[in-house]
Amino acid sequence: MVAIRFLRLASDQTDADVRPEQTVLCKLGEAAGILWKRVDETGEVQTSIDIGRPTSSENNEDNQRRHDIRELKLNVIVFSQPGVGTLKADITANQQTIKTDATTIGTVRPSGTMRIDNELIEYTAINDTTNEFTNCTRGAQGTLAAAHTDGADIKLSQGFPSVGKMAVEGDLAVVDQRFAQATIRLRSGTPIDMGGEGEFGRALPGKMLDDVTLSGLDEIENFTDDELAMIALKDDDVNSIDVFYVTNFSAPGATEATKAAAYPRAANKSENAACQNFIVIKSSRGDWTLPHEIMHILLNRIHRAGEPDTALFFHEQTIGSKRIGPYPDAALADVGNDDAFVVRDKAETLPQH
Repeated sequence: MVAIRFLRLASDQTDADVRPEQTVLCKLGEAAGILWKRVDETGEVQTSIDIGRPTSSENNEDNQRRHDIRELKLNVIVFSQPGVGTLKADITANQQTIKTDATTIGTVRPSGTMRIDNELIEYTAINDTTNEFTNCTRGAQGTLAAAHTDGADIKLSQGFPSVGKMAVEGDLAVVDQRFAQATIRLRSGTPIDMGGEGEFGRALPGKMLDDVTLSGLDEIENFTDDELAMIALKDDDVNSIDVFYVTNFSAPGATEATKAAAYPRAANKSENAACQNFIVIKSSRGDWTLPHEIMHILLNRIHRAGEPDTALFFHEQTIGSKRIGPYPDAALADVGNDDAFVVRDKAETLPQH
């Protein structure tokens, strides 16, 4: 029996689990030249390996496990940061101009939805000279128009995204690096909805103007109003993973270290098929948070016992080199070693049923 060393092609840094001379740093689209000698033979053998073969070379046989390249499709929505202002004069139930203070009007989105007490009010313009919201629609989204008194809190979307576009693109680059290990490519041109012109972040739906509350981190039968508001914004492609960036959220069982929540099909115990295959992620996420949560969706499961700390699916996000199996530790041979096959099966066609 011959002991086999594996050679790792890495797109960002060396792998902590292999010797430095076993790691080749490279970029997608490059070619790696390999030169070696066979035992008991004279002469050298030389070949070239393309780093990330083009889609045109994909093996399109029926067995997805034989495909060389799979595509991972994401749809990203970045919400605005939430904010609180102050009503600066009494208003009646039908008043369409609402006065606030200069600090509030200077930080809000130019249009959006606000909440005063239990009423949602939509506005389409602001006047930063008079510190007023104008063109207001009272009693919006099924709420009841009512009078409100001077000094009441105004909950609204600020004119700042929960995370900047460059930061999101950085997260997507890490996704591309990590999943390239399993011959999966992030589809070019991933849509990032930053709220349109000005990139203030998408206006928070009325139900999300209070603290964003999630139903939990495991199996879910009854989704919160905040989750349903996000689900309503998913794209029409059932094979894409929808990613929602928010400033913060709370959920039963969540701790300060909880940076995101994934909703794989296996966790959806409701009768609504739309309530799956999406991710909610905080602005305080870590470097590996997004690819880690995508693994939840593609593997269609929560964490596994015995996961090595260098695994992309491991729940702690502290190790500098995280990857998709196989793993070199023989004691963990039954944990995660087929992840590359499974995620390639699911990257383009997610588990829907």
